Amino acid sequence: MPIVLKRPARVRVEAFRRPWGCPLTRNRTNHCFGLCLPQDGLGTCGRVAPHAIIGRTLRAILAYNARRAAS
Repeated sequence: MPIVLKRPARVRVEAFRRPWGCPLTRNRTNHCFGLCLPQDGLGTCGRVAPHAIIGRTLRAILAYNARRAAS
């Protein structure tokens, strides 16, 4: 009969956990609805605001619109 070794229990670090939810929806939702105005890429909750991230496609669209408006 093989010997079964138990795995140690997970240690959760409470100091690094943040409360879930958006403060603007009074923590009724656990994801971002993009309601806040991000400052330096961070939302009101202190996490990275996904609606503040400008991707490659959006940068290309903004550059195109700027060139079109300049001419």
